[in-house]
Amino acid sequence: MTLAQEERRRGTRAVAVLLGLALLGGAVWALLPRMLGAAGGPEPEIVSALRTAELTRAPIAVHGAAPLQPRSLHFDRFSVTVDGDRAMVVSTLDAAGASGGVDVSSLGRERVRFLRRDGRWQPEGPLAPALAGALEALWRRSALLSGSSLDALAPLVAAADRERSLADARLEQVLRIPAHRWEPRAWYLRSERGEVLVTEEAMLTSPSRTPEPRTGRLRLVSSDGGGSFVFAGTLL
Repeated sequence: MTLAQEERRRGTRAVAVLLGLALLGGAVWALLPRMLGAAGGPEPEIVSALRTAELTRAPIAVHGAAPLQPRSLHFDRFSVTVDGDRAMVVSTLDAAGASGGVDVSSLGRERVRFLRRDGRWQPEGPLAPALAGALEALWRRSALLSGSSLDALAPLVAAADRERSLADARLEQVLRIPAHRWEPRAWYLRSERGEVLVTEEAMLTSPSRTPEPRTGRLRLVSSDGGGSFVFAGTLL
């Protein structure tokens, strides 16, 4: 056997070894949640599922809008409650990414439901219900601020604040601009126990005027104790 043939043979063996190690690593990673569940109960398996979502930067679905495509996800400070085949995980979530071209940064508490299916714990519903619900409300507000109907905004506001909020003269000033659009550029969210504080950077545009940058502070409160939110105070 020539030297060149021997080197090719060694190269082929090295590639085969590396491929085998990669396949073994993938199999271990896929089975890791079940291995953890068998070793220490459901809690490690559930936390492992969230860690997997972090590593894969799993998209967070937003009803009626573009999903949040994360640049980073980090769950922390877990509290897991298990009831048969269902579980609830309370944790903090530090997330950053983009939804429909809007830059999003969020820090807050999440209550993620899990369901055991086919021997594996899987999220039951959104991976981050509070963040998804807040983004849904923000997108609805942006769409209606791009319209001309004051009455259409009413369902977005908490009943106790509705009359005062809709009487805000700034709303009418925005809605009466011809062919205007409310274009959010960034949302910075901080959530705590049923409410979300949001700093918004947006542009108010119209063919008849120079684009106007707008910055505002918004407060969202839970409307159902789950992942639905309405605005408290003002819409601008």
